[in-house]
Amino acid sequence: MLYDLEEHAWVHGDIRYHNKKDPERIAARAKHSVTAVFYNPGNAPEFTDKSPHCVKWTRRLWFDKKLQKPFNPAESHHFRYGMFIFGGLSAVSEKAMGDLWLLQPHTQINESTIVDKNDPASLYRDRASAYLVGYNVSILAFNISNIAKGRPPVARFAHQALSISNGRYLVISGGRNNDLYRSHGNIALNDLNLFNTQSFEWEALAMYGHAPLSRWNHGLVATEDGRLILFGGLNMTAYMSSSRLEVFEFGEYPVDRYLSKAQQTLSDL
Repeated sequence: MLYDLEEHAWVHGDIRYHNKKDPERIAARAKHSVTAVFYNPGNAPEFTDKSPHCVKWTRRLWFDKKLQKPFNPAESHHFRYGMFIFGGLSAVSEKAMGDLWLLQPHTQINESTIVDKNDPASLYRDRASAYLVGYNVSILAFNISNIAKGRPPVARFAHQALSISNGRYLVISGGRNNDLYRSHGNIALNDLNLFNTQSFEWEALAMYGHAPLSRWNHGLVATEDGRLILFGGLNMTAYMSSSRLEVFEFGEYPVDRYLSKAQQTLSDL
């Protein structure tokens, strides 16, 4: 289901699959993440609303084929926008899941369903925007677990996910996997994983400084200056203090600053 923030109404999403012959479908699950990602380097003009004769791009992306090429596993760098589903708790096996799905508007079907070709005004924003309400919007689903390069994160649920760097990266943080207890003596995770939406690759991440405690059901937000703030949650032994914030900084400068400070601390000993 999709919620229209302008019309204050629910819109039903009809999920279709790119490969109709492939029996694999999005399995029923709970405590997964669904993250909307919009890759917009340099404020591309098609992602703005400057023209008085142009419907907002948040509307157009559902039916305008010009905004993004149809997804092709061999040309993943053409990705512009979509929703990523990751992980969750299987409704069947009750085990943690680690699959990654991409959902994108099925513009070909939506164009014929949503847009009234006999009424050119339906493409303009001065008409009431209710033409989305009452329709089913078609969504194409792609299982990209097997085409994503790099080492994927361990299966999990009750994690957090968000988009950073103008949509270049999908971030997966923490979560829970009950099967890890046998090998690690812990079911909570404290890792941070980056998925590059332009190369469709899980990228390795070296973490310096104070590592946060493992947790699930936590909060994670991104700041305008590119930092991540982690707070709350719980693990096997305690609830995390809501007054304690963990901050992640990316790039060479924060790392160099940390190493320089650590080296100075050692020299003072």
